[in-house]
Amino acid sequence: MNLTGTLWGAIIAAVFGFLGVVLGLLLNTWSENAKARRERTREVRFRLIGDLIQTSEVMDFIDSQRGRAWPAFWKHREPDLSRASLEKADLRKQDLQHLKLYRANLQEAVLEGADLSLADLTCARLVRADLRDCRLAGATLKRADLSESYLATADLTSADLRDAVLFKSDLRGARLSGADLRGAGLRGAVLTDADLSGANLAGADLASADLGGADLKGADLSDTNLADALSAYFASYDSQTKWPDGVAPLQMGAILYREPTPS
Repeated sequence: MNLTGTLWGAIIAAVFGFLGVVLGLLLNTWSENAKARRERTREVRFRLIGDLIQTSEVMDFIDSQRGRAWPAFWKHREPDLSRASLEKADLRKQDLQHLKLYRANLQEAVLEGADLSLADLTCARLVRADLRDCRLAGATLKRADLSESYLATADLTSADLRDAVLFKSDLRGARLSGADLRGAGLRGAVLTDADLSGANLAGADLASADLGGADLKGADLSDTNLADALSAYFASYDSQTKWPDGVAPLQMGAILYREPTPS
């Protein structure tokens, strides 16, 4: 009986010893992998400031930054790419929601179809960037430089574009409903068929801009520079639309929209 008990004791001890070794190896492997990921993240973050970088590396960095904040695990961490050099980066159709891209260089970057909803692009450089079909709803683009950028059919609903530069940008069919464009530079911009309903354009520069077919219902265009505006033909406005002093919208070809009277 004592021999049997001793044998079972040895077997149990051996099993627990084996499990301890396996667990130790697993923990060591996990620790080494985590260390390698941290080092890789530091390397990529350093390169983001100065060098051109591959799309996969950018997305790996973003994925590594996402997750729960610790110890405040109920909060989500927001990936920070502030001042990153992403010139000519191909980020089309990527999930870039909530990113911090303060003063990031995205000149000539390809962001077609990407999701930048609620992203912070304050003071970012987006000159000649391809933002067609891009989702920028609720994004912050204050003082961003979007000169000659391609924003056709982009969703900029409720976006903050105060003092942004949109010189000669292509905004055909863009959704800018409720957007804040106060003081924005839209000189020479193409806004044909754009939805600007409820947008605030007070003090914006729309000289030589094309507003043909745009939806201006409820928009605030007070103190806006409309000098030499190319066209406002078939642009729609209503009684809530605010125009600059001395501007006659009907003479510009705009159409007054009247709510249908109930029968």
